[in-house]
Amino acid sequence: MSSAFTDWSKRKTLTAESRAKADILRLEAELQVIQIEAQARMAQANTKLEMAKTGQQIDFEQDMEAIKQMRNSYKDEFLLVLFSLPIILSFIPSMQPYVLKGWEMLALAPDWFLWLYGAMIISVWGLRGIARSVLESRVFKKK
Repeated sequence: MSSAFTDWSKRKTLTAESRAKADILRLEAELQVIQIEAQARMAQANTKLEMAKTGQQIDFEQDMEAIKQMRNSYKDEFLLVLFSLPIILSFIPSMQPYVLKGWEMLALAPDWFLWLYGAMIISVWGLRGIARSVLESRVFKKK
């Protein structure tokens, strides 16, 4: 009888050891999968970071070139006056109806025209970096 109990005990021990080894192997395999997925995510994040840096560097260089060209141009002063004019005229009572009518007419302008005008302003004043961050954060929101 003690031999039967000993054999039963050995079988139970072997079964438990086999299950434990199988669990260890399964967990090691899962850990390897998690590590590989983490490495893939890290590589993807690094790629996105490099792309962002490159895009920002290009924007910065273009903005600096635009600023250098402003030294020999009056278009930035012209645009500043153009954008300041409605604000200044708003303080002159006799001009207020004209300013208001101007805003109403601009509201009727096609979107493509306003976007094109905005793009020209961004280009002239060297605001590409700011424009990109605004577009990415508001217009092209990531889900």
